[in-house]
Amino acid sequence: MAEEVKNWKAEIKRLLDELRPDRYTVEERVVDGPEGETEEVPEDLGQVGAEWMESVIEAVAPMIPEEEMRKHYATVEVRRAEGHRTQHANQMLRKIGEEGQGFLGWLDCKREPIAIVTQEALWGGGFRIRDQRVALEAVSVDDLRAFAATERRRAAREHATRSKTCDYAESIADRLVHAGLERIGDWMIQGHEVATGTDG
Repeated sequence: MAEEVKNWKAEIKRLLDELRPDRYTVEERVVDGPEGETEEVPEDLGQVGAEWMESVIEAVAPMIPEEEMRKHYATVEVRRAEGHRTQHANQMLRKIGEEGQGFLGWLDCKREPIAIVTQEALWGGGFRIRDQRVALEAVSVDDLRAFAATERRRAAREHATRSKTCDYAESIADRLVHAGLERIGDWMIQGHEVATGTDG
């Protein structure tokens, strides 16, 4: 059984690399508001996909036991695998940049896709945001610039989120000190006692 699972998972990877277009759109939507305000790049392809993946799903499904679960399970595994391949290619691109020259092992993953998000202003307001995957070997200068812009926006959002989390942590610490408490658990118990009138 373990060998069967290993075989069809290997077949998923092979078919993904064989059938994946150089470029495909994962999602395209029109948004209102400031540029980039609602832009999100899916980390996991569990909820998105592309028509070309159906061929991979149909090919792999018969290899999976329990017929009634085949299509669903194959769908999940194919999309998860494509998400992992995208993450790996993104990491490979970063490694190539860090080394300052063509990375020697890149040929092994040249068919893996990186995530490219582009934004286009529309007449009358709003933006069209296109989330694509582009095979590493087909990545162009424009793709690299779009990738860089996306990464910078993501880094800024992550920094803002982490900064707020730090502020919240420090604020909670100050409240604990002010209340003469040492742990969040003590604060929660105190709050529960006040709310229920059991604080003595």
